[in-house]
Amino acid sequence: MTQGAFGPTSNHAPGGGSPGVGKWVKRGLLVGLVGLLVVVQWPLLKGVVYSIAPPAPASPEDLPAWREGYSAALEEAQRTGKPVLIDFTATWCPPCRVMEADVWPDERVREAIEERVIPVQLDVDDPSSAAAVRRYGIQYIPTIVLVDGQGGEIARGGFLSAGQMVDFVRQHAPEAAEASAEPGN
Repeated sequence: MTQGAFGPTSNHAPGGGSPGVGKWVKRGLLVGLVGLLVVVQWPLLKGVVYSIAPPAPASPEDLPAWREGYSAALEEAQRTGKPVLIDFTATWCPPCRVMEADVWPDERVREAIEERVIPVQLDVDDPSSAAAVRRYGIQYIPTIVLVDGQGGEIARGGFLSAGQMVDFVRQHAPEAAEASAEPGN
């Protein structure tokens, strides 16, 4: 105990704790909160970095064979029986840049897409994509929508890592041989 201006004072925190413990708890909570924010917002943060210092662009043979336009992709889907995988994207979207750099060039993703779906990218800012954006009620990007040959929605996802994209395609788009096989034949 020491003598203060208004009487005896203690060097200990109220409740008998050591001085400064509350400060360390607050710092720990702050570090934990920042860490959680980084984990949750990693695609956005990584996309911002890619916007500032873009990675080398993938060569066209390292990307899915994107079809030209939504209508053409639906027509091909009707002929082949494969569903259409629509990637709603924009040039200004940081998580879309991450998918462009890390997901689409992944060999496993390309193989799953080539085997099972008709891929098409639609820029939400392009007027030619407006009808599809309205039809599927796109509220955020990236949005991945899998549709049948008539445009009926099969499944939907947001930002997906390469592994998640492979799982998404395999789960919702059966292989062409499986899709065309009929029981009893």
